[in-house]
Amino acid sequence: VSVPPGEPCIGSYMASRIFNKRMVVDVRDDWEEAVLKRTRRMLTRRLYRFYKMLFNTIFQRSYFIITVSPTLVQRIKERGAKEVRLVPNGADVTLFRPKSSNERANIRESLGLREEDFVFVYAGMVGSYYRIDVVIKALQRLVREQRLSNLKLLVIGVGDNAREYLDLTRRLRLTDHVRFLGEKPRDEVAKILACCDMGVIPYDDDPLWLSAYPTKLFEYSASGLPTIISIVKGSDSEKLIDENKIGFSVEPMKIEQMTEVMARAYNDRKRLKQMRLNARQLALEKFNREKIAREFAEMLRAES
Repeated sequence: VSVPPGEPCIGSYMASRIFNKRMVVDVRDDWEEAVLKRTRRMLTRRLYRFYKMLFNTIFQRSYFIITVSPTLVQRIKERGAKEVRLVPNGADVTLFRPKSSNERANIRESLGLREEDFVFVYAGMVGSYYRIDVVIKALQRLVREQRLSNLKLLVIGVGDNAREYLDLTRRLRLTDHVRFLGEKPRDEVAKILACCDMGVIPYDDDPLWLSAYPTKLFEYSASGLPTIISIVKGSDSEKLIDENKIGFSVEPMKIEQMTEVMARAYNDRKRLKQMRLNARQLALEKFNREKIAREFAEMLRAES
């Protein structure tokens, strides 16, 4: 039984039909707690408290539970689950991979980028909790105050905030430095990532991200891209990046900190080169989606 965020009724119904069988539950995030922290509406709070109690029962009666991050493993155990196993998200490491120098140059030329450009990239939903505006404002400081005229930011994806961020780019006179590429097929996203220098994941300050292991982090890493992530202190993603030396973590929504680490990435190319190697190696060893799927299949066979 997979329990996706936003579909508790479907998950509850499915789970209730198989309580007498060996039930494996797949939990992707702490969605009930997230809603309870965000809303003040009494009816909504009562409803989600009920959902939480219902899923506590499901967790306690499941054969075992799989989930995607270490923090979620601990939280689900605290809710009474007997056995919880970590099966993280991953990336297709054959699709998302580094390119040769010639391939990088050709991809850059097709995008109108120069070889000397230092390119940051964001790939994903252009939504409210990804604060791309913080990255744009940090880029402005680097371009205007530090005179780093060869900095670029590519934004791949669509969402409710795309128009707002485009307008911000125009107001700050950064249209030569920030490109909105819209939605792209996955194979094209993989090519674009491979020609860039640094990925960014600019989360807001929602505590929900403590347990976040975003798929884009693994796709950046598989592409040989170090990552700058803005995320709440103590999060799983912050630990993963810092411990494996695959990028930089900063506090969310702090333009000064974002500016500082973007400049650090630009100025320390030797360190960045090692981070690229670390990122690719980490993706191959721990976040290869095909390998994770095989291991999960073996886990299920062993329990059958």
